[in-house]
Amino acid sequence: MVFKGEQALGRRHTWLLATLILFALSRLLLRGVVGIRFDTSSLVWAWQLLDPLWLKEESVLNILKNLHMQPPLFNLLTALTLKAGIPPEGVLDPLFLLMGAGISAFLYLLGLEMGIRPKPSFALVGVSFVLNPSSILYETWYFYTYMTAFLTSALALFLVRFVRTRRTSYLVVALLSLSLLTLTRASYHLVIFPLLAAALWYSVRLKRAVVLVLLMSTPTLLWYLKNLLLFGLFSPSSWIGMNLQKMVWGMPGWDGKRFQTLHDKGMLSAAMTLPPFSPPEVYAERVEWEKNYGVPSLDSLREPTTGGVNYNHAVYPKVSRLLLRDNLNLFLRHPYVYFRATLSSFKTFTLPPYAYLDGFRGLFDGVNVEKFESLKVWTGFYNLLYGWFGGRSPGITTLLLIAAFLLLLPSLLRRPDTALLSLLMLYLIGVHTAFERRENMRFKFQFEGVMVVLVVGAAVRSE
Repeated sequence: MVFKGEQALGRRHTWLLATLILFALSRLLLRGVVGIRFDTSSLVWAWQLLDPLWLKEESVLNILKNLHMQPPLFNLLTALTLKAGIPPEGVLDPLFLLMGAGISAFLYLLGLEMGIRPKPSFALVGVSFVLNPSSILYETWYFYTYMTAFLTSALALFLVRFVRTRRTSYLVVALLSLSLLTLTRASYHLVIFPLLAAALWYSVRLKRAVVLVLLMSTPTLLWYLKNLLLFGLFSPSSWIGMNLQKMVWGMPGWDGKRFQTLHDKGMLSAAMTLPPFSPPEVYAERVEWEKNYGVPSLDSLREPTTGGVNYNHAVYPKVSRLLLRDNLNLFLRHPYVYFRATLSSFKTFTLPPYAYLDGFRGLFDGVNVEKFESLKVWTGFYNLLYGWFGGRSPGITTLLLIAAFLLLLPSLLRRPDTALLSLLMLYLIGVHTAFERRENMRFKFQFEGVMVVLVVGAAVRSE
């Protein structure tokens, strides 16, 4: 005799298996028939990575000690891959495929947690993630975007499961995911940990949960403290000041000439008069920098492999400190320019994540770009799903998704199992539209799948 509970469990497993089979078949088709391949060209050009020569030859300890431009895990994974002595794609391609399968499973199971039935959850994940051109784009490109999407999906699922079941093991997995996120992307900030601890204490009243949150924040806190002690910057990255500057640089009426005028009046530092991410020697001349660490990754103006700018040069932490102060002064005097820039950012945020190709196609493997462009029927269908008509038009579907999220937010916050996840989504939307003006559609990919499942699940529950 088969009980109803066993039948329900069987259906859950069947549709989870179906999700994974759909993922595997689609990847076999895209790799074997279409010819899309894994792209490791970013190993050479990515600003976020130290030069391959340094990553391969320096000890891991020295790499972590001297790195300040980014949180450490992307560079650490790259260093370990290069040190393995085999072609990088032989390690990274299987890893990214496994992460893709993991995201598919996590989103499907999150759908069940949200109250979506197995078959609709399979269909939702299949359309929004598995077959989405964005997933293929970032899955076949070595960058931290796909890694962050994997960890965000895991964080969402296991955070919801912990609140529902109070099982400590689920909280440990969620916090491990959050810790890895904060050590991969600067936008997943240390501040999330104390906010999460406070929210958990308010919602579940479990002391062990609060203690676990604080304990799991230790690696991230140590990274911030290392940057503070060595580089005078309590932050995960020395690019934060320049990222803020990018928000307003080039806005109508805000060019180098205007910033120079404000500098001449004593309102801004000389660093604010230079375009964001200027070469280190340009900054060094304007901010009177002469310090030498005796470390190539901190002292070299150019990277040895490519001759490109070394964005880990030791002048950048000082520049970031100056620009943080400058942006605060400018915001207090001219807040409207930041609000206007945020509106521009939000418009970019609404675009499909694969629209990143339009402005940044030179970053990708040329063969892959040709293969994507040959699938116009496929991407055209998703253009319709995103309500995007190309060019400067916004993505209507994302606008509706955000509107639905805000409309459902009161009910989401009243439910313990969705309150924490909803607050996290609010944080991620806010941060990824307030600190960048050009690449927001790529940032959205990191949590778009979770957002879709959360909103659809909330809508199902409200019926």
